[in-house]
Amino acid sequence: MRTNKLFSGLAGIVFIGSLYVSCESPEKAAYDNAWVYDNIEFDMPVVTEPGFAANTVSLPDVGGVADGRTLNTEAIAKGIEMLTEKGGGRLIIPAGLWITGPIVLKSNINLHLEDGALLRFSDDFDLYPIVESTFEGVMTWRCQSPISGRDLVNVAITGKGTIDGNGQAWRPVKRFKMTDNQWRNLLNSGGTLVMMVLTGFRLKVPLWVILKPMAITCPDSILLRNTKPLKTFFVP
Repeated sequence: MRTNKLFSGLAGIVFIGSLYVSCESPEKAAYDNAWVYDNIEFDMPVVTEPGFAANTVSLPDVGGVADGRTLNTEAIAKGIEMLTEKGGGRLIIPAGLWITGPIVLKSNINLHLEDGALLRFSDDFDLYPIVESTFEGVMTWRCQSPISGRDLVNVAITGKGTIDGNGQAWRPVKRFKMTDNQWRNLLNSGGTLVMMVLTGFRLKVPLWVILKPMAITCPDSILLRNTKPLKTFFVP
């Protein structure tokens, strides 16, 4: 079973696990990448720019609300389905703050974010079920990716808007992974630094008692019952 993940990012898109992507406008002239295929030592098919039917659906027309609170997962899925029934086309996300859960793309769909559109994935882990997927090329179980699709052809994400995979909800920033300047800039950007020291306690984590070694690539070792404690481990 093959999973095509359309997610950039992410520790901050997506696909993830998580995604922070600025998209280029489809009207922009195609970049000349013919040089990529010069003198390569293996056969590689030439990647062509996808084309789409003239059908369009605007997210507000299918119930989408850009208020930064309303969950637009169903509206986006409805728009994709409407376009699929017509043979494909462009789902337009206008300017505004759009909150959503996982998006499942289909073939012949162009997800287009207009200038000023911010598509932000919710930090509600309940919206991301643990599904059979791939991790580093191996079939396993992961939380559903913010943007995904299966056996897709002819798809695109375009526009001048922004996709925010909300990666900090899954993997908070770690001080030791940043330079002094990066850490200083992060602190100056806002928020509160909380220092905690935990001593004299015993940590009981069910994750480590139900998985075999190499559990990340052993889907048969997982009993999919109480999966909520595992979700921060099985990050998209």
